[in-house]
Amino acid sequence: MAVTASDLAALRAILGPQGLIEDPERRRAAGTDWLGEYGGLPAAVLAPATVEEVSRALAYASAHALAVVPQGGNTGLAGGSVPEGDELVLSLGRMRAVRRLDAQAGVVVAEAGIVLSELERVAGEAGWRVPVDLAARDSAQLGGVLATNAGGVRYLRDGPLHGSVLGLEVVLADGTVLDGLSVLPKNNTGYHLKNLFLGSEGTLGVITAASLALRPADRVRATALLSLADLEGAATVVTRARRDLGALLAAAELMEDGAMRAVLRHVPDTRLPVAQAPAYLLLEAASAAPSDPAVRERLLAVAEGAMGAGLAVDAVLAGSEGEARALWRLREMALEGAQRAGSRHMYDVSLPAADFGPFVRHLRGELGERLPGWDVLVYGHAGDGNLHLNAVRAEGAAPAGEEDGWRRLDEAVYGVVAAHAGSISAEHGIGRAKRDYLGLSRTPAEIALMWRIKRALDPTGCLNPGKVLP
Repeated sequence: MAVTASDLAALRAILGPQGLIEDPERRRAAGTDWLGEYGGLPAAVLAPATVEEVSRALAYASAHALAVVPQGGNTGLAGGSVPEGDELVLSLGRMRAVRRLDAQAGVVVAEAGIVLSELERVAGEAGWRVPVDLAARDSAQLGGVLATNAGGVRYLRDGPLHGSVLGLEVVLADGTVLDGLSVLPKNNTGYHLKNLFLGSEGTLGVITAASLALRPADRVRATALLSLADLEGAATVVTRARRDLGALLAAAELMEDGAMRAVLRHVPDTRLPVAQAPAYLLLEAASAAPSDPAVRERLLAVAEGAMGAGLAVDAVLAGSEGEARALWRLREMALEGAQRAGSRHMYDVSLPAADFGPFVRHLRGELGERLPGWDVLVYGHAGDGNLHLNAVRAEGAAPAGEEDGWRRLDEAVYGVVAAHAGSISAEHGIGRAKRDYLGLSRTPAEIALMWRIKRALDPTGCLNPGKVLP
């Protein structure tokens, strides 16, 4: 149902003058996704400051069949956090308080609008760290990270984010507030309702706060960049690193040469400190111990072992924090480099790491037949089987051709993913971009059950309509 002037007046009364944003520029910003690929102009932006305001706003929207799109930092890459038209965007940016930090237990309770880097700063001052890290840490908000169940660059060590969530505060579509902010590490009392909302992308409820189990802060870190002889070698090197470093291995990040060259060409202040090669692997080892010389020594041994086995042709070990940041910058600027190279379409898939090489060759063969002149820039998380693919068009090649062309591109990528028994989404969610391909990774029975849950929790369909479910 279209949002009317009387609806806006009622919502203004609920949220106050700061809580209802009608300024065209701010509405346009909230209506455009990070890639500039999806979106529409929302009727208004709702900016509640308390959970009570969220509750009253959603109760009104549900009663009047108004569509509401929950939005965190709007750094999503699947079109899940932006409206498609005359809808209301619900921004959690004003709800960013740390409600509780237990420095002894290593638990934090924070509101959904807090930016990830700010939460990391608060946790770090108490000697702890947040169990998720993203390149978008300076803009991604906790609620959005939880709603998409984002993985990030240290999934290899910290595991899935949902394993660190002790409890959630969630507002349902009808305004009901679920206060499940448990701080207990073990709480086996009936259904684990929090897991319904982690990864639901705001289609079942709005996460307004969370309690997280923190990890001891790293005090010693070592970072290495390896030039790999081929893409297939990444899986073998990571396996060796996991065996030789054990719990010290914090990250294993992969870039194919095309993605690296895009960064070096288009992102200022970047340089490659190793020999050019088909692929590159960034390894980080870390320890919470005050002093642990074995961290650096054991990582160096892994790099030397990879070169000795012919898996790597060159390697460099960062000699300072500044050099480590420069190595990480190469990887974290991969998406920006791809965009500046002309990429408008991005894929986030997962498959067994041993299949990386065959998968990429298979995909390039499909693209050669279906869309001549198109290629993919490849990078991702080698430790957990997550590849990111940015589609790029060679100069002079025929354009994909708007919607039909993008559909053919999607079908090529996701068809190859399915052929390798992979998943169409590893960490970015389904959103709008992948909803019509959900059946490639989920069975009909699973999708039917998802619909039953959606209708039970959001019978009017007001929460993030048109997202996730086909």
